Amino acid sequence: MKSCILKLQEEILKILDNDVEIKRVVNGVYDYVDKNAKLPYIIIGDCETSDLSTEGNDGEEVLQDIEIYSRQRGSEECKQILGLVNKIIFSDLKKIDGFDLNTIKRETSEVFDIEGNLYYGLLQIKLKIGEI
Repeated sequence: MKSCILKLQEEILKILDNDVEIKRVVNGVYDYVDKNAKLPYIIIGDCETSDLSTEGNDGEEVLQDIEIYSRQRGSEECKQILGLVNKIIFSDLKKIDGFDLNTIKRETSEVFDIEGNLYYGLLQIKLKIGEI
């Protein structure tokens, strides 16, 4: 069984990086953040997989984190970006090259003040993906 996680990451990066609304509100969408990156930005973060394979059918359940970082005063900017990312992911993530996207749902959505005025937003999505 081949894993879908790299193709999933590529698809999420492509969707968010090519979205006009996202480009207006963040300074980048990253897998790796350079130390000179300007806030706010989005990171395609951690993922966790579980095997869902059955006899004759290969599949995975994936928990994928999408992180937002903002230094705008208060949590409003982070929450707005998080809501926009949520909307875009659930409207545009329809396929993953070489895989069958069976289900996608929001697992959790949170915003924290992690450093006195650095806000961290987390959208965690759960996907069930089969191999084509």
